[in-house]
Formats: sequence, structure tokens, C-alpha cells
Amino acid sequence: MPPESLPPTPPPGSPWTADQWEAIRARDQQLLVAAAAGAGKTATLVERIIRRLIDPAAPVEIDRLLVVTFTEAAAAEMRGRIAAALQRSLAQDPANSHLRRQLALLERATISTLHSFCLGLVRQHFHQLNLDPTFEVIGEHEAHMLREEVLDQVFEEAYGADDPGPFLALVDRYGGLLGDEALRALVLDLYDFARSTPWPEAWLERTVTRFDLPEGAGPEAFREWTDVLLQDAALRLEEAAARLEAALAAARRPGGPAAYAETLAEDLAGVRALRDQAAAGNWDGLAAGLTAFTWGRLRPVRSGSCDPDLQEEVKRLREEAQKVVRALQADAALSRPLQEHAEELRALGPHVRTLVDLVRRFDAAYTAAKLEAGQVDFADLERFALRLLLDPEAPPGELRPSPVARELRRRFAEVLVDEYQDINPVQDAILTLVSRDGGEEGPPNLFMVGDVKQSIYRFRLAEPRLFLGKYRTFPPEPGGPARRIDLRANFRSRPAVVDAVNFLFRQVMNPGVGELAYDRAAELVAGAQYPEPPPGARAGEAPVEVWLLERPPAQGQPGAAGEAGGAPAGGVPGADGSPAPGDGGGPGTAGTGAPAGGAEAGGGDEAGSGEAEDDPGYLTDIEREAHLAAQWLLQARRGGLMVWDKNLDGGRYRPFAWRDAVILLRSTRTVAQKVLEVLQAAGIPAHADAGTGYFEALEIQTILSLLRVIDNPRQDIPLAAVLRAPFAGLGLSPEDLARIRLC
Repeated sequence: MPPESLPPTPPPGSPWTADQWEAIRARDQQLLVAAAAGAGKTATLVERIIRRLIDPAAPVEIDRLLVVTFTEAAAAEMRGRIAAALQRSLAQDPANSHLRRQLALLERATISTLHSFCLGLVRQHFHQLNLDPTFEVIGEHEAHMLREEVLDQVFEEAYGADDPGPFLALVDRYGGLLGDEALRALVLDLYDFARSTPWPEAWLERTVTRFDLPEGAGPEAFREWTDVLLQDAALRLEEAAARLEAALAAARRPGGPAAYAETLAEDLAGVRALRDQAAAGNWDGLAAGLTAFTWGRLRPVRSGSCDPDLQEEVKRLREEAQKVVRALQADAALSRPLQEHAEELRALGPHVRTLVDLVRRFDAAYTAAKLEAGQVDFADLERFALRLLLDPEAPPGELRPSPVARELRRRFAEVLVDEYQDINPVQDAILTLVSRDGGEEGPPNLFMVGDVKQSIYRFRLAEPRLFLGKYRTFPPEPGGPARRIDLRANFRSRPAVVDAVNFLFRQVMNPGVGELAYDRAAELVAGAQYPEPPPGARAGEAPVEVWLLERPPAQGQPGAAGEAGGAPAGGVPGADGSPAPGDGGGPGTAGTGAPAGGAEAGGGDEAGSGEAEDDPGYLTDIEREAHLAAQWLLQARRGGLMVWDKNLDGGRYRPFAWRDAVILLRSTRTVAQKVLEVLQAAGIPAHADAGTGYFEALEIQTILSLLRVIDNPRQDIPLAAVLRAPFAGLGLSPEDLARIRLC
């Protein structure tokens, strides 16, 4: 379908930006849509699908679309959104039989995770894979148990082999201090990584040949090893140079220790020379420079001749630079010439070959065990699907489609992939084989959407460099076989939040750390429009606040600071003239202080009246943060904070409600309950999706307490839990339990 099927600009009154509209209307290209957080990518993807279905020039049947999502929940949400959009279109055109047909076909449309798609493909073509049609897909827990059992057998055979020497040498070198656990983990890691590549056997063989270095190999033979180390060294030396530059500038300031300047300048020149060697890729030059580098001696400074604070600052900055350089000097890899590394790599070659052989034996044994049990794991689904889609005559490295793949290319009018940044190489190969590339089957039809800045599944072998490779090579201009479209506008947050996020990530995200420069093309752009609040209302733009919690001494109590011991509660922000929530002076406002414990943090007289609440006490770090959050929420509620609600009467401001707030934690399993207790003690209704296991659920713990009491009624804590349980119907307070205990 040509692009002219839809107008080049968004229809009047539509909510779409120009970039979103391009992502909706573009056709006959491989499209990569780089959608920033809050850019409306799901809405754009759904609209593209709907436009394909209702296009008057060339409507598409929904069962001719392959829509791949990352999770089953996302697939269900996508299906629901498409159904809602079809129903809205049908309400405007009730006589449209094509729309009715699409609603009827929706349940059989291929909108699923890639695993589900692969499962359907494998079940359909099981005979080509020599699989039992009744095979069972085992979960992660069952797969883990089977893998461990098979690995035990493989290691037992290796220990009992006629010539166990190479294996025992491998165990001695990589088995770890306590047996062979480290080697077992290494075998599984290599096995998993190899299976995430389209040609695992070829990858394993390349792993072995990397260590087959010829005698007298030059620097090029080590390029893949040295480049990463040299880039890291250059970054660290740049950091050391920056510290010395700051120290030199401080020494030259009025009142600074000017006598230090000459030595600091010499130190700086030496560190810059080392940095230049690393940046130029000169390994041996850097190694020799690190070995020869020494620090100069600071000249003595007469007492009272300079500002002692400036003097201490200069010393501190120089010491920080020294730590960086000394760490590099202590790094055995960087301080040795390449020839020594070549000899060591050659010595590792036999160990690597033995390791790869162990991986191959595990692969064969694990595969046999699964076939015997009629089972497959999730990774098998992808590998079997790839076998079906890849021409068996194709050499490693060539994605030549099989007859099954060609049939799917003819079947699917478009392949749409959500969260493309979390795809691994095998999954990418599958998507490439089922989509057209502009050959004899027709024009390109692969649509990919994602945001590499949100790639968080590398530990599951996702490969964000697949996204980055296309991002860097696909041109933004229309007309070619491939194109990149950037959706940068954020419709989720106010400008103050967007500005703060951009400021933070400009400091921490660079190609050396995140493989991406956080430049103008990558940063967020505020796209949401908020009406002006009513006159005098506390609403609208507010600064992003950073609260720094001080840790004062615990006045002789153990555990003065830290998560374990905590620290005494301090003053309440806003209660003593310090800034209250929302009263900062601009984006990035920082405040200091600590939330109060007891009744004040509990939200007033009605929240907590016992002695524990009146005593400041000693709080853990997370409890202190929770008290601060509770105080902020209480002040926001009492202070008349207004929020914009787009779903209320077509959109209007209303008073802040508890459900408008969310508290994000790095981990919920260990601390969510503590935060809940603080909020609930403050009279703030709260819920946490802590992701705890079955036996950690409150109702299960209560029943377990009941069983413990039945077994032994003298257990005080389980008995107290049962007496306070809702099913007991006693309504006992903590004071009641205390009186019972004292009787």
C-alpha cells in the first residue's frame, strides 16, 4: 500500500504529532521507531494497526498481521486496545461488514509473545522436527532442576574419564575455592549464551579459535581484547586529569597553596600523556608509561600563608587522582606488554577447548533428556522455530529463508514488533526470516518500535546493539528501503520533570557506559499541554526536589547509621521554616533534614498515641525515608495541592488524592512492608505489590500461625497472630494482647 493512502499530515483535530503520524502512515519500508518514554508508542502502534485494517484503498485482514509483544500481559493489553478501537470505528459506521469481520477474527489474530508464536509454529510443523506432538513446555523451575541433574551426570563422567587430566586442570583453574561450582556456572552461562545466537556451534568454535594465536602475533590479533581495556583506561585517566585540573585551579586561586602549583602541573602533564597513549590505542606505550610514572612531592607551605580549606581541597583532589592512577598501575593486565599476554592466551587455549567440549557434552545430554521426557524449554521453542525457518543448506551467517519462512512472508502483510530493544540475536533472526526484505516476496514489511534507553534485560541475553545498529544505519528520510523515525515528545510528565531527567542522564549516559550518547537526538522533549490552574490554586509547574537525609550521631546508641542500626529522627521539613513540599526555588531543589518519628510523622494527634510514638527513637534508613514521604503526602493533602485529571468532566483540576501518589523502591521484597507500616501509621492508605512468594502472603502466614498454634499452643507469636486475625472476630488491640500476656 503506497504512503499516499493516508494524507501526509495528521487530520485536523487528531491528537497525533507529525512524527507519530509518519510512524502510522509509512509503508513498504523496514521501519524503526525510536520512541522515548511517554511518547505514546503503544497508542501509535495500535493506530497503525487500525489504519491498516480500515484503509479504504487496501484494507488488511487482522489475521494477516503478526504483532509481537514482550509479555503476555502486553499482548492482552494490545488485543484489548485494538478491540476498543474497532468498536469505536464500528459505532461510527455500524453497517461496515469489514469491521465486524475484524472483530470476529481478533481472537485468532497472531498478537502474542515471540515464544507463543514459536510454540504455534513448532506444534504445526512438529513432524519436520521429529518431535512428539504431545510435547510439554516446561517452566523455568523444572528446566533448572533438569539442567542441574544433567550437569551432575556430565561432570561425573568427566571425573571418571580414562584421561581426566585436561578436565581436572580446568577444575583447578576455574572451579573456585570450594569444589567445582564456579566451573558449573561457567558451563551453563556459555551454553545459554551460545543458544541465544543463531549459529551456536559456530560461535563456540570461534570462541576456541580466539585463543589459537600464532607465534609473533602483532597488535591486530589482540584488537578485540585490547580496545575495551584501552577505552576504559582512557576514561579513567581523563577522570584523574580532571581532578588534577581542578586541584591546579584551586591552588592558583587567591589564598590557595600556590607552592603546590608547579608539582600539580607536572602531575597533570604526566597523566595527560598516559591518557593520550590509551586513547591512541598504544598498549605497550601505556604499559611502559604506567610502570615509569611517579608522583612529584608537594612543596611545603608555611603555616598561615594560605586558606586551610583550599589547601585541604587541593590535597583531596590530588589524592582522588592518585587513587585512579594507582589502581591502573596495580592492574596486572595493563602494566604488561602484549607479548606476555599473547603467551598467556596461548596457554589458556587448551583450557578453553576443554571448556567448550564440556558445553557440547552438556548440550547433547540435556537435549537427549528432554526428548526422552517429551519436554522442551522456552529456549528450545526459539531454536526449533529457527530450524523451521532457516534453509538447512544455508551456510552459517546467512539468513536464507526456508519454504516455511517463505510461506509466512506471503501470509503476513506486516510484522510489528514491540519492545525491539529487548530482542536477542535468535529472536531477531526469526523476525527477519518471517518478514519481507524487498525481494521477490514483496516490499519490506517489518515495523519495530522500542527505546534502547529502556533496555533492562541484558541479563536475560537481550542484545540492545541490534537496535543501535539499525538506529545508526537507518536514515531518517523517507523513500528508501529502511527508515528511522524518532518519537521524542514525552506526554507523561511536566516540563520540570523532563528537564530534570534530561539533566541527570546527560551526566551519566555516554557511549562508554550505555553505548549511547545522551545528546539532543536522545533527550526527552516535553509534549504534554496542561491548562493554567485556577487563580490562587496550588497547582501547575513545581520543581523537582532532592531531599538529603542527614545521619546525625546516635548519641551513644549502637548502630548510629546505616540500614541496620538507623539514626535518630530529626526535624520535619516545613515544620521549622525549612522548605515544605513544592516550595523549592527551581528544578533540582535540594533540601536537608530528616522526617520526624512518632505522632508528628504520623500525621497529627490522631495517628499514634503510645509512648513509642512520642519517643524520637532510632530509625533505619528506609524508615526515615518513609517518614519523609508520609510527611510530604500529608502536607500535600492538607495544603490544598491540585492535580490535573484528564478523565474528569473532559479534563479539570481537582484536589490531590492518595491514589495520585506512588513511591518507587529499588527493591520491594525486603523494604515494602516497612514503608507500608509507616504510611499506614500516618493514616495514609497504601498498597504495595511486593512480589513476595506464596508463603510470604499475609493470609498464608496467618493460616500457618494457626497450624503452629494447633501443634503447640504455647508459641506466643503465632498465638498473637491468630488472636488478631480477622477470622477470630475478637478485635483485640496490641494493648489487649499485652494485658493477656501479663496475666
